[in-house]
Amino acid sequence: MTRGWPYERRPIKATDATGRDVEVVVGFVHDHEGRLRLALGIGDGPTALLSVGFGLKTATAIELMSQLHYAIGDLLKRGGS
Repeated sequence: MTRGWPYERRPIKATDATGRDVEVVVGFVHDHEGRLRLALGIGDGPTALLSVGFGLKTATAIELMSQLHYAIGDLLKRGGS
């Protein structure tokens, strides 16, 4: 699957909560103001744009990585995989 972004990393194969195969894609895309932004796409769903800087009103890539880190720890503590 390709999203047609200017730059895309190799998709990560995953499954959704119903067991359906989906791909997770990270790359760059131009936003509605023409700025190059970090993008995250899951399956055929919408694209999430993430900021690289720190801000109170926007999701940042650093926050995403931090939340994933803590969620992985919580999942492993509960015996998940």
